[in-house]
Amino acid sequence: MDSTIKVSLLIPCYNVSAFLDDAIYTITNQSYKNLEIVLINDGSTDDTFEKLKKIANEDSRVVLVNNEQNIGLIKSLNKGINYCTGTYIERFDADDLIGLDRIEKQIAIVKKNPTIDLITSYANYITPHGKFHSKAASFYCNSLHSAAFLSLFECPLLHAGMLIKSSVLKEYMYDENEFASHIEDYDLFSRLIINKINLWIDTRDNQRYMYRRNPNSVSSRNIDFQRENAIQKSKDNLKSILKYSIDDIILRAIILKTEINWTPTLLSNAVKELENIKLNYFEKYNKSISKKDKKIITEWTYLRLLKIISTVIIKGNIASKIKAFQVLLLNSKILLSNKVMQNIFNRFVWLFNRIRYNN
Repeated sequence: MDSTIKVSLLIPCYNVSAFLDDAIYTITNQSYKNLEIVLINDGSTDDTFEKLKKIANEDSRVVLVNNEQNIGLIKSLNKGINYCTGTYIERFDADDLIGLDRIEKQIAIVKKNPTIDLITSYANYITPHGKFHSKAASFYCNSLHSAAFLSLFECPLLHAGMLIKSSVLKEYMYDENEFASHIEDYDLFSRLIINKINLWIDTRDNQRYMYRRNPNSVSSRNIDFQRENAIQKSKDNLKSILKYSIDDIILRAIILKTEINWTPTLLSNAVKELENIKLNYFEKYNKSISKKDKKIITEWTYLRLLKIISTVIIKGNIASKIKAFQVLLLNSKILLSNKVMQNIFNRFVWLFNRIRYNN
């Protein structure tokens, strides 16, 4: 494999000693060798830094950055970016795993398609002990239009494991303002999408990123704050991409990020607004959107509609449950979508293994 292109691995580390050996093994043993491994210890209080020093001593490709005090993920990422000298930057979380040929295959794609700015993939979940948990039930898109539409409601792409041109990431960086805290991926992708970067989603199963379900991760410990920032980002994207305003409670009902006091009226309004937003998007981008993009977006709206209905059936009052079954009957076509059925299956596997592994 021609390895003339240098790739910088950007790896923030905070109290990940228990997972570090396995994670770094999948980096240092990549089949693609022209790597720069930027490890950032963000004021860890366990023996993470000692392990990182040992790794740095054993591999000359390692650049070790030490924050004596914890400055947080976003500031650590921006600090690390300034140490990256590769043509591309690969994001990696220090408690996850990747296939040993992942970077080689990503570089093969950008060599054939040098205009690509960013490559990412789908993900598998693994347990804290590294066993397969499930395929991620998140809906990842595979084009700029579908990514833009999903960004109206949620983070549309997998952040960890992305390969991005250094010049692009150094231009946009991560936003250190409080409104981007714990949604740094959603915020970054939103800005990149609005500026129409060229992205590629690798849908091959053997390229899935292995994302560890770690209850002590930064995201897990800040889930409420993350949800509120994500809702605000959704509002911002609806305004900037679609010039669309929406009632706060209806948006929360569509996003399903917070507890909702469901009523039949709220359910009807959420279903109506979801469809209106889709049609508005199709109309605005009618000249540039493809049939494939429309299909992907429609599948996502089917899936979101089914999630709303199932949530109301589980959590709503009697009147809301009855209304939810009526909405399902009126939209029974959603059950004919292969993508929806696949996602439902993945979700059942996720729930089964969550009980099985107690995580």
